Amino acid sequence: MPETVEGQEPGNEQAPNAEEAQAGQATEATEEVNGGSPLWEGIAEDHPVRAEVEKLRKEAAAKRTTAQQIKQENDDLKAKLAEAKTSEEVQELINDYEAKVHTLEVENLKANVAAEYKLPKDLAALLQGSDKESLEAHAETLSQYAPKGATPPPAPPSGGRVPADKPKSIEDMKAAVRKHYRR
Repeated sequence: MPETVEGQEPGNEQAPNAEEAQAGQATEATEEVNGGSPLWEGIAEDHPVRAEVEKLRKEAAAKRTTAQQIKQENDDLKAKLAEAKTSEEVQELINDYEAKVHTLEVENLKANVAAEYKLPKDLAALLQGSDKESLEAHAETLSQYAPKGATPPPAPPSGGRVPADKPKSIEDMKAAVRKHYRR
């Protein structure tokens, strides 16, 4: 029958902390060294009951240690849960991000429609609407006020070089590199 702590119901043992487990093991070791306690009086040293009791004590100590580790993990998880966001907070964050994405999509759409209708920057900033059809209708109206023949400046070519400036030969390339580094 398992040992119970005074004032505790059988089968309702609580896992002691690590210090209590070590103290219990130290007491067991002392009993073995001192030749036993009243528990072992009249029982021979080589009796199988002693080995069985020792085995059960070791199992109980291992289970107490495991229970203590599980309790610690449980406390850690409770702390993480307390720090976790509620579903309302998560939904609020999702709604904020969706609003930001929608705003960026509309801005991108406005830029594309302004480029398609060749609107200057000052008129492109006046575009109103949130879908392609309304933006195109408004861009068509604004394009009447755009200066004729005026087109937005082309995007700068990559690397700052104009494609027409490509060197014709290796010697031209070497000369361009020398010229660049002599500055």
